[in-house]
Amino acid sequence: MLNAVVYSYQKVPLGGGGLSPEVMLHTTIGSLDASFHAATRVAMPALAAFFIATLTAGLMARSMPQMNLMTVGIAVHLLVGFVMVGAGLTGWAAVSRESLFQMFRELGRVLSG
Repeated sequence: MLNAVVYSYQKVPLGGGGLSPEVMLHTTIGSLDASFHAATRVAMPALAAFFIATLTAGLMARSMPQMNLMTVGIAVHLLVGFVMVGAGLTGWAAVSRESLFQMFRELGRVLSG
C-alpha cells in the first residue's frame, strides 16, 4: 500500500494535477453554489408549510387561550412534517437528478481541459 502511495506521487507530483488553482477555486465555488440551490429547492416547501402551521397555531392561541396548544401543536407539526416528507420525495428525486447531471457535466468540463 505504501508503494502505491509513493508511485502515485511519482506519476502525479504535488501540485501537478493539471488543474490551475483558479480552475479548482471556480469549480469548488460552483459546486457549493449548486449544492446550496439544490438544498434550498428541496427544503423550501417544507419550510413554508411549517411557517404556515406555526402562524396558524399562534393565531389559534390568541383566539382561544384556554386551548392547550402544546399538545395540539406537536401533533399538527408532526402531521405537516410527514405530509411534507411524502410530498417532498418526488421533488427531491427531480432536483437530485438535475444536480447530478450538472455535477457530471462540470466534472467533464474540468477534467477535459
